[in-house]
This record gives sequence, C-alpha cells and structure tokens, in this order.
Amino acid sequence: AFVREMRSEIDERLLGAAVTLAAGLSGGPGVIAVAYADWSRIGSLQPAAFPEIVHRAGAHGLLVDTAIKGKGRLPDFLAAEELRALGRALRHHDLCFAVAGSLGLSDVPFALGAGADILGLRGAVSIGGRNGRIDERLVSDFASLVRRGGEPSSLPSPALPPAAQPLR
Repeated sequence: AFVREMRSEIDERLLGAAVTLAAGLSGGPGVIAVAYADWSRIGSLQPAAFPEIVHRAGAHGLLVDTAIKGKGRLPDFLAAEELRALGRALRHHDLCFAVAGSLGLSDVPFALGAGADILGLRGAVSIGGRNGRIDERLVSDFASLVRRGGEPSSLPSPALPPAAQPLR
C-alpha cells in the first residue's frame, strides 16, 4: 500500500508539472493523463486511481488505453462496469474521458455506454492494420455508429476487409 501511495503522489506531481508547463504555452493546451487498462503488466497504477489524481493536478481529462499493443483490447482488461464507474468518476469532476485500445466497431456501445467523450482509433480505421493507411469509408462507418449512439443501423453493413480489423 505504501508503494502504491508513493506512486500515486509521484504521478500527481508529474501531472501537475505538465499542467503548469502547458498553461504557459500559446493557446493553453489541456493536458490529458493516460491510464492503462493492462496496468498490472507494466507496473502502473490502476485506472480507478486516476480520476482523483487528474482532478487534483488540474488536468483536462484521462485517456484509458492499452500499454502493450497487439496483446489484448481494452474490453479484455476492463469490464463494462469498471469502465462505467471510471466514466462516472471523471464526469463527477467535469473531466474529459477518452478511450482507446484496439477498439473495433463492436466496441462503440461499450465505450459510449461508459460515458467516453473521445474514442481513439487507428487499426480499426486503417487498411493494413495500425500502421496502415487510414480509410475514409472505415472512418465514416465509425462516425455514423457514434452519431447513432452505438446503435447498429437497420441496413446490413458490408464486411470489413481483414486488414481493417483491429489487431488482437
């Protein structure tokens, strides 16, 4: 518990320093902290620890992502209720909530249901995976689904090419 408290304090101080530095920049950009859903694999703090840290440090919000790419998706590490609780805690402090982590079309209801303001996508909207070329049609499919609040269209959607599927 002592080590976890020390880590939390150090993370809060570092985040606070980033917020202070950003405030002095032209345009005053907001700082977004990053928590990892696969935190135990990299020795990070649990995402649930971050809302208070982000709030006290004066940051703009939190991105929850996966640290180790290609070794699991966000929903593999955080249950829907855990993500919803995180979203509620961030909303309580009026903080921005972003999610990423090999998200696909089927994960949009999961992300929006948790209260995410921003969905970070790369591989799912690219031909050739996460390092491929962004495809306008795939971006449009995601945007349409988000505008519908995660509800699938009544029209059948074309199958995504295998290269456009998120890496697992």
